[in-house]
Amino acid sequence: MPRAPIPPPPEGAAPLYYESFDEAYFVGETNSQLIIAGLGVLDESWSGYALQRAGESVTPFIVPALNSSGETNIASDTGGALRWWVMPYWSSGAGPGTPATLLELDAVSGVGSACAWSLQASADGTSVVLFTQTGGGLQAVLEAPISWVASTPHSIVLDYGPQATALFLDGVLAAQGTGLASVPTSVGQLVVGSDIYGTNTAGADFDEFYCFGSWLTATNVSLYYGMTAAEAALGPISAEEQAGLGGGIGGFGMATIHSPGNVYDPDQDTNGPAGGPFYITNVVATPQTNGTPTVSFAIFGGTNGVFYDMFTTGNLANSLGDYQWTWLGQTFTCSSYTFTNQPLVGAFYAGHWVGRQYLWANDHPGRLEQRHSDRGRSIPRRGIVGQRVGYELGLLL
Repeated sequence: MPRAPIPPPPEGAAPLYYESFDEAYFVGETNSQLIIAGLGVLDESWSGYALQRAGESVTPFIVPALNSSGETNIASDTGGALRWWVMPYWSSGAGPGTPATLLELDAVSGVGSACAWSLQASADGTSVVLFTQTGGGLQAVLEAPISWVASTPHSIVLDYGPQATALFLDGVLAAQGTGLASVPTSVGQLVVGSDIYGTNTAGADFDEFYCFGSWLTATNVSLYYGMTAAEAALGPISAEEQAGLGGGIGGFGMATIHSPGNVYDPDQDTNGPAGGPFYITNVVATPQTNGTPTVSFAIFGGTNGVFYDMFTTGNLANSLGDYQWTWLGQTFTCSSYTFTNQPLVGAFYAGHWVGRQYLWANDHPGRLEQRHSDRGRSIPRRGIVGQRVGYELGLLL
């Protein structure tokens, strides 16, 4: 059963293109697999659905460098960054059996095409290799060893350009290399998980695919991985979790934050008011005998039936984008929540949903304050851009 899709994370620069493969997802969705005409198979994922790229051939998933409006999806000429999650069906050692295409950039004109560069997993699954087209054919420009286990998701970031390349695996710089062949955006087409003919498939699921017009720094990459890795590790909702969640919307009775070590108390359900901006209130931090506090709070406002993701961090001195946030779980409004083993010196809590509203609460001693940002503008001092509304609370405990 798929988990609810994660909301877009804060970005230092807005992506040129984003595909979550979640258009067919709805709250309460229980199908483990969907077949979409013209796209192929979608598999249940830790974030909604993921695109399956396995078997002898698939319908190629192609992202044109320019969209139908002439706007850039992929900077195939000047370079940029590509970021996505992949979950292989194979393990390193046995591998996919033949070289498996993770990404491929082609120059396409009419019925003709030529491969400009290709990122592949080796036949034995022990390395990821980036090839570029040269006068002598495809030549490797970088290679990174991997030790992957089947059905385990991994984050990949490729910084690319005509002069240089860099590959990050699971938030860490894994390899650097020379530049790639450049392709005019008028003819560039990026293929995800196979070659342009739909063969040489990756034998994997692809999820949360982003294209950026400039390189992502090591800090950007590490931050994103830190914000999403814990949730990715959860995988789809297991049968045991489904049984524990019970009824509710479409059998997905998630009036709880569901993550290890965190407890929802149904006897403390607040049944508070929905509507208007959602917010955290009734925050209580209680010292425990193990030296850590237990933090409880209620969520009011917002929309009934909408999932709100909760995050925490121990440091919010500057921009939100500069710090690593840990995902705690998902909530409904009008409910109360309890978190054990919280940081002794204080922690900030943030919640948001796919509609891109944000709220913050702070359990560290300090004065009460609240800020609000206008729709369509950046939240002050937080480094978040786009069509968003933010509410910030600092609470004295």
